[in-house]
Amino acid sequence: MTYTVEDGNVYSTEITTNGTIEIRIGGETQYYVKSQSSSTTTADYVTTTTTTTVYQWQKWDTTSNAYADDTTNTGTILGVTPTSGAATVITTSTSTDTMGKLQSDLLTLQTVVSLMDAAMDAEEES
Repeated sequence: MTYTVEDGNVYSTEITTNGTIEIRIGGETQYYVKSQSSSTTTADYVTTTTTTTVYQWQKWDTTSNAYADDTTNTGTILGVTPTSGAATVITTSTSTDTMGKLQSDLLTLQTVVSLMDAAMDAEEES
């Protein structure tokens, strides 16, 4: 199998008894997810998830016929300028447990009404 780089793409070429097969395996330069982590917090019925993703540039190495990290590429990745070819992108999403909040509010309201009823009963008895 041989590899060629043409017009910014990497191709593998295999010669078989039926002819030549050429397959595009990727771009000459591309980025990949090097690492990813998430953390989730919940407070007052709001859940917040923060995800940190590190993207790394890589370039086809014609000597080893494999991709290798490209630590010199400064092209932006998802709007972030990389350092040593790596860009850290942080995303945050939130969701609210509306039903849980409504149930809590209803319980509080029921408690207040019960306390008011008890106070009114006590006042009538005196």
